[in-house]
Amino acid sequence: GLIRTGQGLEELFDFLRGHDDCRLSLIGVGQRAYVAELQALLKQIGIGDRVFFPNRFYSETELLDVARTCHVGIALCDTGPDNFTHYADPGKVKAYSEMHLPVVMTRISDIVPFVERLKCGEVICRGPEIGEALERIRGDYESYQVGVHRFVEYFHYDRYYREAFKVLEEVWR
Repeated sequence: GLIRTGQGLEELFDFLRGHDDCRLSLIGVGQRAYVAELQALLKQIGIGDRVFFPNRFYSETELLDVARTCHVGIALCDTGPDNFTHYADPGKVKAYSEMHLPVVMTRISDIVPFVERLKCGEVICRGPEIGEALERIRGDYESYQVGVHRFVEYFHYDRYYREAFKVLEEVWR
């Protein structure tokens, strides 16, 4: 997707600085000036060798290949009142789940209760909580994988939309 401010990348980089055993694949495209700023930050804090950041869109096949090398999807957002994600269904969370990745996301959208109830990831309020969330997932990865499966099944296209639009079907009869 789009790489832009407000996605918690700086907090994620701070986390990586203190965790030499972690790597990040940052897939998407950003504006030239912001990408240059991020690349300079990576170099300055010395983690550029652990961050894969090609700054381009990936095909679905390429994205799946990258996902196979990952253990968790990160979906951090600015939680300020002006962020439209409060009113949106962040596709990133569902995409990570389809790629069999538990997610760490910020408490911002209506998808949060599903992530919590189905235990397919961790919901955090602030960037500094990333490490604790990742440790919880690492400590019980198999359980989160079961949660990811439940999440994908719950939102499976045929079942989910058939139920969601049942009211419309009854109106049209």
